[in-house]
Amino acid sequence: PLRELALLSPVDRVNNARRLLPIDRLASLEAGGVVDLANRALGSFAAVVVAAFEADRLDFSGNRLRHAWALDALLAACASLSLLGSLTWDLANRAAALVAARRVRARSLVAAPLYDDAPWSLRRVSQNLGDPDCVLVASELVQPTASLTHLSLGGNTDISARGVVALARSLRANSAAPSSALRLATLDLRGTKSALADLDAAAALADALAIHPALTELNLRQVGLTDDGAREIALALDSGPSASSLTRLDVSANPDLSTAARRVLHDACGSS
Repeated sequence: PLRELALLSPVDRVNNARRLLPIDRLASLEAGGVVDLANRALGSFAAVVVAAFEADRLDFSGNRLRHAWALDALLAACASLSLLGSLTWDLANRAAALVAARRVRARSLVAAPLYDDAPWSLRRVSQNLGDPDCVLVASELVQPTASLTHLSLGGNTDISARGVVALARSLRANSAAPSSALRLATLDLRGTKSALADLDAAAALADALAIHPALTELNLRQVGLTDDGAREIALALDSGPSASSLTRLDVSANPDLSTAARRVLHDACGSS
């Protein structure tokens, strides 16, 4: 009987074993089972094969999905997915829109716990993530049952202003979560190099900080923050609820941030 299925390009034979689909294991899945197919260089055809087994939770991160039909198959089959590092910008937005509209079985695109509303953390430091992955995380934060409380995307230098804008917009929705214990408390973007160099990104984050009542730690070390961006954030902290909730703000290693701008930030959040 068929126990493994290889879907390989004849050109690339490196690490072939990692690309094998474990058909035997997929076929014996029980309810609530988790399938780990991360970083196997799998593509769209493999995704369709995996979708046929309807796993509750699937880690398909670090692969290469480039077709809407393959994405739709996974979204329809799995309740909780991790597609981080696997999608283009357009496909990430498609996935987020389908999940938001409740037109697919999937409720998470970053593999949130299935049946547990307890707080949980997502830490993906230096894993070659980019703007599409910010869209996927944003989709999680706007879920009515969102319980992601700690988010670290530090060191992912492909995250740019549009990724930060996507996250910031979701933070505005996250601020309305029914329980403060389930709102995002920690946001770590350190080492993304230029994610906040664009004033639009800093302004979007400031808009979120102006209304988000639960953020306690914000790490903006080495993100390209400028004086103009810092003033936007300071104004939001000075007038919004984050001023009282924030206990740690790191803006070090931003060479374009002047001493005066740092002082403004310090004054805006008191002794944080």
